[in-house]
Amino acid sequence: MEVPTVTHATAHAAPERSSSPPESSSTHPEAAESSDLRLLSTQRRPRRLLLCLFSSAALALVLIAIAGIVTVTAAPAGLLPSSARRQVFVLRHCVRSSSSMVKRAKDGVLDPAAYTSHPLPAWGVPPKWCTPIGMDILKGTGADLQRLAGDVSALRVISDTSMRDADSALALLQGLEGAAAVTDSGEGFQASVAYDPIAFDTLEPDKGLALCEAQFTDDDLAAAVRARLASIPPPQPISEAEQELEALIGVGRAGPLAALGAPTVHDDGSLHGSVAVLKHFGQMLLYTFASGMPAG
Repeated sequence: MEVPTVTHATAHAAPERSSSPPESSSTHPEAAESSDLRLLSTQRRPRRLLLCLFSSAALALVLIAIAGIVTVTAAPAGLLPSSARRQVFVLRHCVRSSSSMVKRAKDGVLDPAAYTSHPLPAWGVPPKWCTPIGMDILKGTGADLQRLAGDVSALRVISDTSMRDADSALALLQGLEGAAAVTDSGEGFQASVAYDPIAFDTLEPDKGLALCEAQFTDDDLAAAVRARLASIPPPQPISEAEQELEALIGVGRAGPLAALGAPTVHDDGSLHGSVAVLKHFGQMLLYTFASGMPAG
């Protein structure tokens, strides 16, 4: 069966909805549980396990989500041909805290704490919000962007209205504003963000009418996922990944991962089973490590 064509540019799930620039996550600390899982970020980090965790999660993706910030600048001399007029950077959102739910793993069990014998990380921010170091990383990216892009006086920053994306755009601007110089014409960099709920999701935008119509059905999507699973083997057997993850996080009250079963494709094309737990905790390991969360 021919894989259906996807006609929209980017997509991402965002529970938070806003038409105005949200307040920075750094001003909203949230008391969270004390953490032992953060130990995983600085102690045992087997590369093969992380590869399997993220590769397994990628099997569930037919649409690639680039939750987004876009910057457009004049092309710097030497980096692009003289005929080029614009340079576009597409950035994913900040390093953030994990979701508060594990979906599609075990029916009726959404709490991540049910899948581990350790306390969950103490993020200090609400679920899916930028961590403090995540914000610092984006500020550093903004500070370095001028070196790559040259004159940033005409730069535009566009973001959707998800909290983590808006915060990421603002952190990027903070870094750019500190590095941007006044041009010969006396015009300096204007630190502002254009919030566009449609630009990054043309099928189901935060607000407004969709720009595109889906050229596929759920049945098409499920068939494409099943075909991909049949044609591309996983990087390692799922059973091995389950055992390696349980060696790190233990076994929670939801029971052993093996009992959740091999990945199954539901009618909407989503993957269900232990792969959902591998995805969630793989992401958690990455974000705690990138956020510099201390051991002990």
